[in-house]
Amino acid sequence: MRQRIDYGIDLGTTNSALARMEGGEPKILKSDDTQSDTTPSCVAFTKAKNVHVGAHAQNLVQEEASRAFRRRAQAAPQTSNAFAEFKRTMGTDRQYHSDHMADDFASEALSAHVLRKLRSYVRDEPVDTAVITVPAMFRQNQLDATQRAAEMAGFAYVELLQEPIAASIAYGIQAGAIDGHWLVFDFGGGTFDAALMRVEEGVMRVVDTEGDNHLGGKNLDQAIVEELLLPALAVDSQLALTQTLADPERRRLLSGALKRHAERAKIQLSTRESVLIEIEDLGDDDDGEEIIAEINLLLSDWERVARPIFQRSIDLCRALLARNGLSGESLRTLIPVGGPTLSQTLRRMLREQLTERLDT
Repeated sequence: MRQRIDYGIDLGTTNSALARMEGGEPKILKSDDTQSDTTPSCVAFTKAKNVHVGAHAQNLVQEEASRAFRRRAQAAPQTSNAFAEFKRTMGTDRQYHSDHMADDFASEALSAHVLRKLRSYVRDEPVDTAVITVPAMFRQNQLDATQRAAEMAGFAYVELLQEPIAASIAYGIQAGAIDGHWLVFDFGGGTFDAALMRVEEGVMRVVDTEGDNHLGGKNLDQAIVEELLLPALAVDSQLALTQTLADPERRRLLSGALKRHAERAKIQLSTRESVLIEIEDLGDDDDGEEIIAEINLLLSDWERVARPIFQRSIDLCRALLARNGLSGESLRTLIPVGGPTLSQTLRRMLREQLTERLDT
């Protein structure tokens, strides 16, 4: 029987993960469907009232987005049974209605399904305690919602650990091993946290934080859709989309159907100079013709829409440092955390505007 908490969970907006300490080292427990390090933070309900979490649920989210656009063209009723990005509404009264379940679910109830899925990866012993990481900017209502989600998932006891502290430990920073300040730059799927860190009296502490709970990779996806993909489709001579793009609801549904293409482009442009997006299986245009298109996005296109979003995060860091009497050059190191920080564009901006001392 374990006498300490050996399990750690990253409950993320886009993806989540579970790790266990084995022999003093953390080991990621891979997902049971795709054997991946991470599990998509998606939940879907079927007509048979079964619950799917992870990769299959993510596919259902994408299928539902495409189906919603097609049904709108046929004036068919819209239904929702697959959900994502609910971490962004943790601690609020937002309810997600499932037609198949004939019920409403709060964000913590959906998060509980994700936690339950992660917990199921452990088959050699019962798991009822864990550390769950949370954004440094989470307010008390959001922390309480995370606790409730853990209780609903069957955990008897959880410790909530601020993500900047978890990131610093994961990067090998130990109390007493570094003198001075460092900055954890955590740009995730749905939230952004900047945490100014320092060791004080042998204890790693968060000195000050800044951030935005509604700034993350999802903003990048939406910008790609609205500023690159939709304009490209609008001028495609083979498509008739004037009415669709003029109708707010139809435009919204088309944007939702295009988000998976935007996310794929964002990831590929992190390291490449261009990417070809092939669009099909979305539905029909205004003339009833199937929407089929190829869009070649250049790194320069991506940077034009991504830079203002990245700049918001850097400006928050500058404000954080300024109110603590510091500058980027005062930092011992900057730790970039989160999928979007793999972007060559963002890393260049961080080096130019904050510090060359990036620990990647």
